[in-house]
Amino acid sequence: MAETTGSATGLEDFFGNLLAYVGTLSGWTVDETITTVDSGRQCAVSKGNLYVQWRWDVSSPNTVAMYQSTGFASSTRAGTQAGDSGNGYNSNNDTDENDLKSDRCIDEMGNAAYPSYYFYTDSSATYVHVAVEITAGDFRHFGFGNLEKFGDWDTGSGGEYVYGHVGTTSTDATADGISFLLDGSLQDPAQAGDGATMRLSGLPDQGTEVYGCVWGDKDQDTSDGTDTAGNDRLKVIGGARGGPLAYGFGWAPPESSTGLSLFQPIACFYKNDVPAVPRVYLLGFQPDTRMVHLKYLAAKDTVTLGAQTWRVFPMVRRVDGLAAGDTGFIGVAYLTNP
Repeated sequence: MAETTGSATGLEDFFGNLLAYVGTLSGWTVDETITTVDSGRQCAVSKGNLYVQWRWDVSSPNTVAMYQSTGFASSTRAGTQAGDSGNGYNSNNDTDENDLKSDRCIDEMGNAAYPSYYFYTDSSATYVHVAVEITAGDFRHFGFGNLEKFGDWDTGSGGEYVYGHVGTTSTDATADGISFLLDGSLQDPAQAGDGATMRLSGLPDQGTEVYGCVWGDKDQDTSDGTDTAGNDRLKVIGGARGGPLAYGFGWAPPESSTGLSLFQPIACFYKNDVPAVPRVYLLGFQPDTRMVHLKYLAAKDTVTLGAQTWRVFPMVRRVDGLAAGDTGFIGVAYLTNP
């Protein structure tokens, strides 16, 4: 199973379709169908050491909080599950829009009919990546899975990630403070709760930390926050809009005579601050996903590279220029036939 597509009548219909899809994948379990827990709607899935939950408002569903944990108990509020990563609003049981938007979430999905959605996985169902068109030409991305690891830094419970889509329609959606995919462009300590999280183990000088926080951190010395149990989190840098690959290749425009565009891998690095001179280690890559410049490509176009077929999407809206909520030509490509 590779690319699966459809449409939805609204938010709960969409998540019902997502749960049905995940339930068909090898090794995945739907831990909780859509239900009301502590005045909010939520659902949950898992595979192996990766547990994922979503939560939204009952009466006015719009923004959806997204969580990662190391276990699951039914009828227990998302954000309070065993081994919660600390990202995703969990201060109390309310589902106020502004509260949900204050931490990792899928921002402003709305509840009208969705023209299209696209689900992606590989032959072993090691990940689920999602692009959903909430209105014509307006997209959200989120996902969860296992990192395509570089080397053998861990053979057990490490590399599991969860990412949402933290943005705003009131500012330039390419700015710092906005988080897409495994993203390295968050650069303020207050943003540590917005981005992707990843389970880590077996790394040099790793102590009791269970999770890494994926972000940019321009000063490289600020806090990565804690998980819900209070454990410090490790620093993971790089990602979709940060790190050496993004800075080395992400600015390269398409070739004007042919329209050819670079497909930039999304790499994540562990930054070890313990040595006197900090060290950076390549952890791996977000599987079957690339960043791409969309100047000569339209939303939902396909690109064939040898035996591979990729489908491209804007981060939010493909616009020649940047206004509120736009993402210019910043694009994402998903492999349709891994």
